[in-house]
Amino acid sequence: MLHRVVKCSGVIRGLLLSDEFAAMPEASTTIGKEFRKLADNAAWWENISRIVDIVRPLVQLLRVVDFMEPCIDKVYEAMDRTIESLKKLVQEDEKYEEISSICVRRWNAYYSPLRAAAFTVDPEFQDKKQYADPR
Repeated sequence: MLHRVVKCSGVIRGLLLSDEFAAMPEASTTIGKEFRKLADNAAWWENISRIVDIVRPLVQLLRVVDFMEPCIDKVYEAMDRTIESLKKLVQEDEKYEEISSICVRRWNAYYSPLRAAAFTVDPEFQDKKQYADPR
């Protein structure tokens, strides 16, 4: 749902900062004033967009994990992809170390030789070059 707020941010800002909204009784309430202040705050919109970017790979990972069929190898690959994606997204963030350590701890808790073997033999993740004729 938060991604929809970001996607519709222009419309939301236009509505909350409009003269029509300012004339409504709701605009003079504490909540209405707070909404107007947030709508006009560029840093707030940037933070919301950043949160959506960080959460997106985690949601994709959860979708793989919650899939009802056996998928040890798929989860392994999805977790690896998620960690790499998060590293790129938060590398310049002051919370990089915190987020990175959480991801690495979860990765280490999840890793097992069985999962690694399942990933290794899954044809979906094989490099086609390894089967090419060397001539």
